[in-house]
Amino acid sequence: MIVEFSDYQCPACVAHFQETLPQLREQYIRSGKVAYVFRQLPNPAHANAFAAAEASLCAADQGQFWAVHDRLFETHAQWGPADAPAAFFGQMAQELGLDRARFDACLSEHQAAARVDDDVLAAYSRGARGTPFFLIQGLPLTGGYPFAEFQALIEAGLPKQ
Repeated sequence: MIVEFSDYQCPACVAHFQETLPQLREQYIRSGKVAYVFRQLPNPAHANAFAAAEASLCAADQGQFWAVHDRLFETHAQWGPADAPAAFFGQMAQELGLDRARFDACLSEHQAAARVDDDVLAAYSRGARGTPFFLIQGLPLTGGYPFAEFQALIEAGLPKQ
């Protein structure tokens, strides 16, 4: 199992999403060899990261976490510097077919804030000091690493066939 603690505005997290995650999905996740869990770790220095984390969890409430996760990383340059990213997030939710009123209410009422806080505490309790932070087969790894690094750790932990 891989658990990723990440921030949608973190440059190293964006690079992981663009470069490493597609290879992990192709070789391990889609085949079911490795379970992949994403958890929130917004950096307070990134003005809109907490709101983005909430948006992804509001989408999760409607079964669309991964669609919003991907879209947030793909569009970080658009909503990241925005003064009010909620409008962008709402439009994104609508484009993805989410119940817009329910999504907007979740976001504006901060219904997911406690879950984001829980993820942050979980990350720090496991030794996170930056993003992205991973637990790979239970072993902590902080920072952006190439696919080969993940592959070596995964293969070392997979049962031999």
